[in-house]
Amino acid sequence: ISGTVKVTGATANPAVAFKIDAAGVQTSQTRGAGFGGMGVSSSGTYSGNRLTFDASMSDAAGLGLKGGGTMTTSGTPTLDLDFAGKVPFAFLTRTLAAQGLSLSGTADVNLKVRGPATSPVITGTVRTSGARLIDARSGLAINDITADVVIGGGVARINRLTGNLSTRGSLSASGTVGINPAQGFPADLSVKLVDGRYTDG
Repeated sequence: ISGTVKVTGATANPAVAFKIDAAGVQTSQTRGAGFGGMGVSSSGTYSGNRLTFDASMSDAAGLGLKGGGTMTTSGTPTLDLDFAGKVPFAFLTRTLAAQGLSLSGTADVNLKVRGPATSPVITGTVRTSGARLIDARSGLAINDITADVVIGGGVARINRLTGNLSTRGSLSASGTVGINPAQGFPADLSVKLVDGRYTDG
């Protein structure tokens, strides 16, 4: 870790300016999510119970996020943050592996986080092309996955999701998936198969 911190102003209400660069950053949360050691750079200021910052995050798997914004620190923290960049599906490896699935590829994300930290409102878009999903138990793969997802109103709305089946044919899907873990990620999806074929064994 390297960086600089400059403190000015009265002791009772200081103003802080900082710049930090770190490599190999990991927490129990990022490890649990499947991220490796990350490179993190951030700069910003803190004054009057308000943190303003810019940050970038990257790792060897292809993570590349940039963003920032403001966060108040008095009472319930309030967020006003924007992030955009690339997120590799590798971070889902552990979660999907438990279901016999693997997903490769990268998502282009553009997210906004607003409101109290205890119940933030998340909006934005997630797009991908050329991704691949494999079901190890059946040997079935879905290739050339393209998706266009809009997040808002507590749901992820799939405007378009298409892919080609390894056994022949294609599929398309649309609908919504809830993004609140407390609600169990309720889904309302419509899936269409065209000329699909599947043989077990």
